[in-house]
Amino acid sequence: MIDSTKNIIYKQVDFDPFAGGEIIRTAPSTEPQIEIWTSCMLGGDDASRAYNESVSLRLKGNIRIDLLADTIKRVAERHEALRSAFSRDGSTILIFDQVKAEVSFADLSELNADHQEEEISAYVNGDAMFLFDLLNGPLFKTGLQKLSDQEYHFTFTGHHIICDGWSLGIILQDISKIYTALANGTRPVLEEATALTDFAFEQLEFSKGAERKINEQFWLKEYEQSIPVLDIPTDHERPQLRTFKSNRLDFKISQELIHALKKTGKAEGSSLVITFLAAFEVFLHFLSGQKDIVVGLPASGQAVTGHYNLVGHCVNFLPLRSYPNKNYSFREYLKIRKPAVLDAFDHQQITWGNLLKNLKIARDPSRIPLAPVVFNVDMGLDDGVNFEQLDYKLISNPRAFESFELFINASGSEDSFVLEWSYNTQLFEEQTIRQMMAGFENIIRFITTQPDHKLKELIQSDNACFLAEPVFKRSTTVSHIKTTDFSEEIAALKGITIQSLFEKAATIFKDQTAITFQDESISYSNLDIRADNLSRAILNRAPDQQIIGISTTRGINMIVAILAILKAGKAYLPLDPTYPEIRLSQIINDSNLQFCIAGAVENKFFQQLDLQTIDFDITYSLPVQTMSNQNPNGYVLYTSGSTGKPKGVYMTQLALVNLIQWQTANSTAGSGSITLQFAPLTFDVSFQEIFCTLCSGGQLILIDDVLRLNPDSLLDKIEVKQINRIYLPFVALQFLAETAASIGKFPRALKEVMTAGEQLKITPQIEQFFRAVPGCVLYNQYGPTECHVVTQLKLTGNPSRWPALPNIGIPVYNTVIYITDENLEIVSPGDTGELCIAGASLATGYLNKPELTDEKFVMLTLPDGKQVRTYRSGDLARILPDGNIEFLGRNDDQVKIRGYRIEIGEVEAVLNRIPGIAQVVVTAKEDHNGQKRLVAYLASSNGSQDTGYVRSEIQNRLPAFMIPSVFVWVMEFPRTSSGKIDKKLLPAPDHLHSGDLSKYTAPQTATENVIVKLWEELLNVKEIGTDDNFFELGGHSLIAIQFMIQIEKANGHGLPLATLFEYPTVRTLAKLLDGQNRPTTYTSLVPIKPGGSKTPIYIVHGGGYNVLNFSGIGLHVDQEQPVFGIQAQGLDGVEEPMDNMEDIARYYIESILAQNPHGPYALAGYSFGGYVVIEMARQLKELGHEIKMLGIFDTNAKNLDFHGNDFNVFKERVKKQLPKLWWIISSLFKNPKATINYQKHIITTRLKEVLGIKTITEEESGGIYEIMRRIDKKYDIAYQAYKLAPFDEKIHLFRATDNVYFVEDFKYLGWQKYAKKGVEVHDVPGDHKTMLLAPYDKEFARTLQSVLDSVS
Repeated sequence: MIDSTKNIIYKQVDFDPFAGGEIIRTAPSTEPQIEIWTSCMLGGDDASRAYNESVSLRLKGNIRIDLLADTIKRVAERHEALRSAFSRDGSTILIFDQVKAEVSFADLSELNADHQEEEISAYVNGDAMFLFDLLNGPLFKTGLQKLSDQEYHFTFTGHHIICDGWSLGIILQDISKIYTALANGTRPVLEEATALTDFAFEQLEFSKGAERKINEQFWLKEYEQSIPVLDIPTDHERPQLRTFKSNRLDFKISQELIHALKKTGKAEGSSLVITFLAAFEVFLHFLSGQKDIVVGLPASGQAVTGHYNLVGHCVNFLPLRSYPNKNYSFREYLKIRKPAVLDAFDHQQITWGNLLKNLKIARDPSRIPLAPVVFNVDMGLDDGVNFEQLDYKLISNPRAFESFELFINASGSEDSFVLEWSYNTQLFEEQTIRQMMAGFENIIRFITTQPDHKLKELIQSDNACFLAEPVFKRSTTVSHIKTTDFSEEIAALKGITIQSLFEKAATIFKDQTAITFQDESISYSNLDIRADNLSRAILNRAPDQQIIGISTTRGINMIVAILAILKAGKAYLPLDPTYPEIRLSQIINDSNLQFCIAGAVENKFFQQLDLQTIDFDITYSLPVQTMSNQNPNGYVLYTSGSTGKPKGVYMTQLALVNLIQWQTANSTAGSGSITLQFAPLTFDVSFQEIFCTLCSGGQLILIDDVLRLNPDSLLDKIEVKQINRIYLPFVALQFLAETAASIGKFPRALKEVMTAGEQLKITPQIEQFFRAVPGCVLYNQYGPTECHVVTQLKLTGNPSRWPALPNIGIPVYNTVIYITDENLEIVSPGDTGELCIAGASLATGYLNKPELTDEKFVMLTLPDGKQVRTYRSGDLARILPDGNIEFLGRNDDQVKIRGYRIEIGEVEAVLNRIPGIAQVVVTAKEDHNGQKRLVAYLASSNGSQDTGYVRSEIQNRLPAFMIPSVFVWVMEFPRTSSGKIDKKLLPAPDHLHSGDLSKYTAPQTATENVIVKLWEELLNVKEIGTDDNFFELGGHSLIAIQFMIQIEKANGHGLPLATLFEYPTVRTLAKLLDGQNRPTTYTSLVPIKPGGSKTPIYIVHGGGYNVLNFSGIGLHVDQEQPVFGIQAQGLDGVEEPMDNMEDIARYYIESILAQNPHGPYALAGYSFGGYVVIEMARQLKELGHEIKMLGIFDTNAKNLDFHGNDFNVFKERVKKQLPKLWWIISSLFKNPKATINYQKHIITTRLKEVLGIKTITEEESGGIYEIMRRIDKKYDIAYQAYKLAPFDEKIHLFRATDNVYFVEDFKYLGWQKYAKKGVEVHDVPGDHKTMLLAPYDKEFARTLQSVLDSVS
């Protein structure tokens, strides 16, 4: 075998592959090139190899190798891209005058055909593995293998950063034309090719124009509501760090099928490309089961800009978003897609990196953002390729590495069509790709033969094009979901009422105790009699009312009143007298309530709310009343509404009867059972407690609110009363378990505990509680208020074997659960979606709110075409293989961190098991960059609040992406009236984090402090701890580049950007750096306030040469306003300061461009810096950069008029003495003390200069002052020699109003004659020295910000 593979390690090298070559031109890298460069740096060697583009020509005929070598050399001379490399930070294209364009040659003619193909394959694989050196080049290579005297194999391989698919076609055309001309002995004549550098500058100008902004707005609008994540089924778990190893499978598509597809598209006026793309989107829809799809489509930049002969990376990568739906026919779908795709092409001049940045997509090291799947069309790559006297065959070579999860390339021609499937081998197996292709072919066959049929026929097993391959199971399994018909059972329930079930029990258990409250009890028969008596009063007073209010004050009469209302054929509405009157009034007004049943003590209270009252303390002497009609509803319960006003759930008698019958059949409720009535009447569980007991012959124990909220006393009550059934929300159950464990008291009579309302977590305390009460069953029930309980899971046996996060079980009687997507279509079993409820359990809806009812209670179309009324819960769930349902939290609170779906309950469960933690709540909150971060709120069980210990424990139990970014300790959790934790009232984590250092691990080493400081400046995040993650804090590739540049300046040596993925925390990165003892280097650019989205301002130092006096600006400008200071060269005591203004400006510009290579820029100079900044602006304009604002901070341009010793200068000096004298006299009257002090200082200084006296105080003898004096000397030379010329800019002059020195031109400070576009003056308080210092800094910053905003 011939080993032609070179493995070049990415580092600085001593040899120059451009031997003798000189840099003849530079240009700013285009944004797409910077994106590739960044990707290569972040992903490492394999990421760079993923950009190797390679094609081969199998040539037949008499080849002259010398002419081919000359041809390659001429092609390289013709195209700048082939003679290019890049600067160390990737920001600049370097064009060399020549390049070693050698053709690697191997003679294989002595080998047999099989061995020849092996050698060619080895060479091509070597090119795929070749690592191009982006810094030194060359970025292409060629090779030729001789197979016989009349047959050769030629290969061209280039890095995608300098050539794209279009470019490969141009290169092949040029090779054929130049070689043919040379072979014929003629001079090659080709059209002039566009220079890459010209294109780069053109793109830079375009990026500043209005059209670019219009294009960006088009794409931002496309994704403003949401950003979908394409989730296609993979064979293997996604690795935490993205890999690039790939393979390629090629599939030929028959000419007949391609022609049929073209014909189908033509019928709708659609090109083959758009038709093919639409078919591929349909394929992804069935593959992923998603209706919101993003496909990456590379579009040629050469075509849109008219540079048809340009070689370079000019691809515009378009993330095309589509919404395929199986209820469309393909013809209908294509009609939608054609204008949408054309619209996208019209706005194709965007950059991928900027779009990702503006969309605030956090980079996830395991995923490709937004568009992991690419569909590309490279048909006709060899159009225009013509070798006279030579035949050829074009071969597209596969990559060894791939940047995308799937890259499908359509190559060849309509007569010989090939689909190349490049796939990530860490994610997919070959067999899966073959299944995908088979399914895609079936889809094409279906849409070409049945374009008017609904796409859903593809998942119907009787269709000839049925997608039978297992890879499509997300879509095909839905069609097999069975539907259940409960119509007969529901019809039977309609003849039963809640009150009739109670009356039946009262007849059977008439002498048994029904209710006990404190020292009072009542039998079933007496309870029935008293309820009948009160019901007559209700019918007498309120015969036409459908709803009757009831006071929730606890006691036997509360239960009597509920029964009486139901016996009167009405629905009850609980009214809690402890509620604020305004909320009670809202409920009363919303429900049109007229009557309320209450005791004598409360009647006056309810009457003040304009309600008529019926006293339940009175025994009425009334005859049997006639009931005009039976309300089909049992109660109205008001819950919080999203508008801030409560909404009333109107629950049917049918649903409640169904619940009673199911519960009594699936519990120990019955004669002899004793049930605690714990829940407030406003909570739906209270109905379950009351009626599942009283309809089965059990005894109900009422307790008051004081006892209800005291877990210690509650345990005593349970023990004394031998209570064996209890309903508790999770929070109350946790409290009870904690209390029982702490005092060693366990209620051993308990047989059943029902919990609902929140996600159940089996904490150590709950586990201990049930171990201590053997035989007690824990039921996990689920159901929104709109349906009451609809599912239940029964937990028995050893509690240590119970899952930490139990599922919610299976549906109750006559109820079915469907899991749907956002479009209300049923998803495949096992897939996550919204939990929707159908059957007997549904409420009527929301009282007096028909629009809201129609929004939440909707008709669901089943797979068999039937429709059923369902309630959309807003909860996420999935159906497990055993039929149980797994609850996954709220849909509107769904947590996705960097593309990972995170189950909050799982994180909470792990934290709950850490010793010392009593209770946990985990939420997701957005940081300042708009990225979600997990926040864990912890309550300690032992008084210790050791965040470091908790973090280390959870790191051993959960993957990195599930670990909360912030831990907040609380004394207790805020709660709602029903006892649930009120997450809205949890304290803001950022406030606590910045105020309490125990919430994070502070940096300890010098290196950690350096990193933290840099991150805080670059990310605009304060109190960064050593375990904080760069990417979780909002870091992305552009910030990573800035950070690594600064680390390089700080340590004298850079690191690959990929280091941040491997060492993403302060602690791990510092350990890496501490192994490399490197000296720090100095830079003039000082980040004062580097964070923010607005145009940054760069402020040049004044006479003190440092930028400390600009700190107030950084504190008080807008949050989104970045501020940088420029400090003097040589302030480190090492660098030699320059003595030429032009060189000083150039040096400062270099430090700015290293941080912000493309601008635009806002520039300002203070005092001496005002002169420097004018020269900087002039040079930046010459380089083609945009200056948004040019500011002068109280610099007097007139001072430059007095440089030199000629007669004109002398005359000017004399002329100003008289007005100066008058000014001093005037100033003495206005501000005598300040004027005298200033003039005294000036006179003393001048006398010392004349007499040659040099006095240096002890304070001024330090090293820093020696450095400043050295800078003074050099900068004064520059100042005296500088000649200010008029310039084509507008100046914003910030003028101090309290000066005590003479100024010839106070209005403009001499700038009027230099600024051709005028001077705009902004007066600021203070004098020349104090205007930037407190207390004036705030007003100065406000004025500066106003100017910056006006010019942006």
